[in-house]
Amino acid sequence: MASALADKECEGFMTRDKKILRSINDPKSKIKEVFIRAGKYFYNEELERISFD
Repeated sequence: MASALADKECEGFMTRDKKILRSINDPKSKIKEVFIRAGKYFYNEELERISFD
């Protein structure tokens, strides 16, 4: 995740890790907020972009 956030050419982060994917919608998690601010996206295991709306 840190590499995805630091790399200016990277537009997103793909993971199959269920814990990370579940944490995106956890209200206590700051991960989603950090990615929104960075203009990056998460992709789920099927390579579909996860909406932050």
